[in-house]
Amino acid sequence: MAEGDLRHLLFTRPEYGGKMPWILAGILFLLLIVSMFLYSWLFEPSQVEVRFIRMKSPKIRKRFRILFFSDPHLYAEMPGKKIALFRDTIRATMERQSPDIVLIGGDLVDSNSGIDLIGDVFGDIHPPMGVFAVLGNHDYWQYNLLHAFQPAFANFEKEPIDTARLKEALSKNGIRLLSDEMVVLDRGNDRISLTGIDTETFKNGLHRKLHLPGGEGFRLLLTHYPDCAIEYPGEADLALCGHTHGGQITFFGHPIVTRSRVSKRAIREVTIGKEEMVLFVSRGMGVSRYFPLRFFAAPDISVIDLISCDENS
Repeated sequence: MAEGDLRHLLFTRPEYGGKMPWILAGILFLLLIVSMFLYSWLFEPSQVEVRFIRMKSPKIRKRFRILFFSDPHLYAEMPGKKIALFRDTIRATMERQSPDIVLIGGDLVDSNSGIDLIGDVFGDIHPPMGVFAVLGNHDYWQYNLLHAFQPAFANFEKEPIDTARLKEALSKNGIRLLSDEMVVLDRGNDRISLTGIDTETFKNGLHRKLHLPGGEGFRLLLTHYPDCAIEYPGEADLALCGHTHGGQITFFGHPIVTRSRVSKRAIREVTIGKEEMVLFVSRGMGVSRYFPLRFFAAPDISVIDLISCDENS
């Protein structure tokens, strides 16, 4: 090979015909997608945020503190670190905030195997006025992989959850299940009416025949579906719900798909609905095992203070 040819090979830049910027852009875009996926899968689902909410009401004379969380989605194959995270977050928040009551908004389990974890995660919760829960759709049905692609595969096979065993586990661990029933909580001069509406009641349309009890006290509604809560304008002062996971995969905090009739704003923050009913939708603690991703919809557990109108904020 001639000396000139060798120098030409060593010092001549390859010709890409303007394709190099597009190749670099493609590589950067791929790295961005991979990074977002890893963040959504490995990081954010483990970042449980403790949220603090205050609500003033003329029906409250002395501060009443609620610890509320929803959608743990327990299952046997759940990583031990995540089980410990749920358990330790709940107990640490209990110790630091001393709530009067604990409320759970459904989807406690993601499969029948999750029932065996109820005692481990929730077995050491003893607030003065008790622990109450409602069931969610995952507490009735064990969904398969196609569930992640609803509604396209909504009617594909799913197996029932052993709800009798789930209810037994809840009762054994001191958690009272509310199924279309109300309990009255008296504390000093304050009276709080707590009503829990069952998921199956709502899905079968039977909630339309169910009217929340009236009364002079503060009216609190606990239900898994936000869509159920908005059916009772004027019948509750505060409604606590779950189900939506805050949109789960959002556009930097703005929900894209919620599978709910409530506004996307209501999925993100506390809102005031018809006839002054306050609606709060939890982002949930867990996710379905078939879609274990979160993007700018971090899991949460909430401390909600009901306070007198005379109390300083």
